[in-house]
Amino acid sequence: MQQSTSTDTRQQVIQVAQRAFRKQGVRQFTMDNLAAELGMSKRTLYQLFADKEDLLLACIMSKEACLHERHLQQRRDTDNVLDFILRDFAFRLEDAQNDSLAFIADIKRYPRVVEHLKAHSESHVQRAVEFLQKGVEQGVFRADVDYTIFYNFASRQLSMMSEQPYFRSLPLRDIFLNVTVVFLRGCCTDRGNQLINEFLERYKANFLKQE
Repeated sequence: MQQSTSTDTRQQVIQVAQRAFRKQGVRQFTMDNLAAELGMSKRTLYQLFADKEDLLLACIMSKEACLHERHLQQRRDTDNVLDFILRDFAFRLEDAQNDSLAFIADIKRYPRVVEHLKAHSESHVQRAVEFLQKGVEQGVFRADVDYTIFYNFASRQLSMMSEQPYFRSLPLRDIFLNVTVVFLRGCCTDRGNQLINEFLERYKANFLKQE
């Protein structure tokens, strides 16, 4: 019972910290802020996490686990590569309302986090490229694109932009929408671009309803 309580508390801390880190940036939101928001003593907080980097790493791993589960569900819902990407893109656009480029820039200051993200990314390159190549077979992606280069560059775009003051002043969702659509259009066939057009029409219609 005590173990279950400790696990629940740890998960609660991760959820609160994850929202705060992503919205405010890691540097701006301190462990003092977190303890106060949770109504928890710093001593209890440090019993759960050794330091801020330990907590940040836990937040990132929790997010990765959630994304993995969502991707598994999406794979069950559709076999079309571009449809899968656009479904994931729609979720990330919605999710980006809670993010700031400050978060992406700040995590580079934490060596263990950087090492984890590097290893995680490298482990996914081959599967990601094979998945994109499947889109070529399905007729939605062009055959004359090197998808290893495409994936490696596309997966680093936000990290590179986070270093530029101009981009930090813009809503992350606007950056994500404009940059990703341009990237996708560049490697799509006419059929693929038609799917993107249909997606954008649905997205804009739903977005305007929310305003």
